[in-house]
Amino acid sequence: MTWRVLTRQGTRYVLVGLVNTLAGVGSVLFAQEVLGLSPYVANASGYLLGISIGFLLNHKWTFRYSGPIHASALLYGAAFAGCYLLNVVVLSIALSLRWPAILAQAAAIAAYSISFFFMCKELVFARDERQPISVCRKRTSSPHSGGVAQ
Repeated sequence: MTWRVLTRQGTRYVLVGLVNTLAGVGSVLFAQEVLGLSPYVANASGYLLGISIGFLLNHKWTFRYSGPIHASALLYGAAFAGCYLLNVVVLSIALSLRWPAILAQAAAIAAYSISFFFMCKELVFARDERQPISVCRKRTSSPHSGGVAQ
């Protein structure tokens, strides 16, 4: 993995984060203020939309993943949950140390964002570098085939 690829993926990840944050916040405001939904339902709908947009854009654009979508969606959900838990832990520790709330939030957001990027990169959308990305024919090697494609 080159520094250039990591930088490209990191930049795309930040842009995807901005898009899904704007969509999520917009959805919360629309659901609450226009549709009159409760703040809890509006909040849940915003998170659901934001996570969905984040998954799709990171899947197709940030990491250009071509593996199975169902498995990566489950891993994405698990990675989100784990990184969100880290966010809450960092926030709790920072607040217990009497950090100003805004700094505690910033530390928690940074912990979440950085850990989620690497979870997506190394687990959710990881490629097996030993295998070609696109395989047209399966190669078999048997005594009768001489190792040619079947």
